[in-house]
Amino acid sequence: MSHYTKFIIAVTLLLSTTAHAGQINLYTDRQEVFMQPIIAAYEKQSGDEVKVLFIKKGLLERLKAESDASPADVILVKNQLLDFVKSGLTAPVVDDKLNQAVPANYRGNNWFTITKRVRALFTAPNINIQNYVDLAMPEYKGVCLRSGTHAYNIALFADMLSRLGEEKTEAWLQGVHNNLARQPQGKDRTQIQDVATGTCAIGIANSYYYFNLINRADDDERKQLQENVRMVLPTQPHINITGMALAKNAPNQDASLRFMRFLVSAEGQKIFASQNFEFPVRDDIPYPDMLEPYRTQMQNALPTTDDSALRQRASELVEEVNFNR
Repeated sequence: MSHYTKFIIAVTLLLSTTAHAGQINLYTDRQEVFMQPIIAAYEKQSGDEVKVLFIKKGLLERLKAESDASPADVILVKNQLLDFVKSGLTAPVVDDKLNQAVPANYRGNNWFTITKRVRALFTAPNINIQNYVDLAMPEYKGVCLRSGTHAYNIALFADMLSRLGEEKTEAWLQGVHNNLARQPQGKDRTQIQDVATGTCAIGIANSYYYFNLINRADDDERKQLQENVRMVLPTQPHINITGMALAKNAPNQDASLRFMRFLVSAEGQKIFASQNFEFPVRDDIPYPDMLEPYRTQMQNALPTTDDSALRQRASELVEEVNFNR
């Protein structure tokens, strides 16, 4: 028996023996800074306790390793939720409150969207670009983004595969590579900040990073961002979701359903929108002032197809065009 397997069994037994009514074992790849406000509000309102296991990478493999002995109650991830569903790690949920809260396009038998995030374009004020395809046009030099192999970008490239087909997507990736201002690097915030300073003409990043930067900046930084950066939601924007599912063998199902309902309740949705600046999945939730101009476009946007085969091929194309070099 490997050391890793022994560790999994030990942690599993610890969580299993401490499980009790009113407790939720939450497995997530979302950072604490994004989850703490919503968890604190839920615990205060419900009296339940949420125990969080945060795993940045390898959450799917962790759950597979734990198998039927897993103490996981709720799975909450920022990408590739359907991989957990297809791997048989989730349970179907029939719940009127969840179905009424989450639009039909943003849920399935085993999963529910909590918030919507856009892979947005951030441009200098003099740049007029409206869609992802134009990123490969010669007139749009100065593109910046993080590593082409990062999950956020692979999801976007897989989306382009579904829209354009393989041959056109490969040509598009090569065109974007030709327009890069520098080698892909940094995080999403880096791309936005580099547009603000003039290093890049166009940056690609998730929408909520921009609003968080503005919200937390000092006066000088906020002025620089607001004067030098425009956020553009492309035509047919790439929508990635934060989503949740009930774990297949959840030991605390009643408490788990209470928690899941809270995440898509009016109160929970307002917290995600006001604290994290993610777009609510519900159309009836007031938006913070910074999000309000994008309400109509977001309400009409459809979720992006989440296909592991397309993501795999997108990863291969990134390597074939030497995108990161």
